[in-house]
Amino acid sequence: SWLLPEPVKLATLGDSPVYQGRLVRLAGPQRLEATGWLMPDDAPGARGKPPAIRDYFIYRSLQADLLWIYRERLPVTASQAVDGQLHAWYLHGFFA
Repeated sequence: SWLLPEPVKLATLGDSPVYQGRLVRLAGPQRLEATGWLMPDDAPGARGKPPAIRDYFIYRSLQADLLWIYRERLPVTASQAVDGQLHAWYLHGFFA
């Protein structure tokens, strides 16, 4: 597997992520949280950083094989929503 240095925000079709075309969900969600003791205040760059509360999925793409994609579990406020989307999708890595 390959983890991207920074997650890439994906386009959506309805409430589904899109990457080089439509995707097929194979597995998920797998819920991961980095809060509390996982994000100590003295860690470099941790101060002011919100907790990571995510649902991870494995999707199949016809062009890019297997993708590791997540969605923030906590919805954004209505004023922060883009095109009516309350959850943003991100590409976090690829599987060989």
